[in-house]
Amino acid sequence: MRPPGAPADFGEPSVNLRYALDDHWLVQVGGKHKAGAAPEIHAMCGELVAKPEYSGADFSAGDEAIGRIAEVDDETGGPTQWLQWCVSHHIEFVVEQLSPDAA
Repeated sequence: MRPPGAPADFGEPSVNLRYALDDHWLVQVGGKHKAGAAPEIHAMCGELVAKPEYSGADFSAGDEAIGRIAEVDDETGGPTQWLQWCVSHHIEFVVEQLSPDAA
C-alpha cells in the first residue's frame, strides 16, 4: 500500500502500477517521473494487459484506462492518474469480492 503524504524521494515519484489480486498485489515500478520516464507506463500497461490476472477493460474505469494506455503512444497520464487507475480497479475488485454472488 502507498502511505499517505508526499511520495518518496521528496516528490519525485516513480512510474508505477499497483494491481490488486486475490492474495497479493502485482507491483510494477519504473524510473522517476520527473526524469522523463512517464513513457514507461505504456510497456507496464502492456505487460499487465498480457497477464491472465488482468481483469479486462470492462472491469473498471481504471482497467479501461490501463488497456487504452497499453495501446496508444501519445498519452501517459501522470502519478495522479496512475493512482486513480489502480484505486478504481481495487475498489471494484473489493466490491466484487464482497458481493453475495462471489463464492
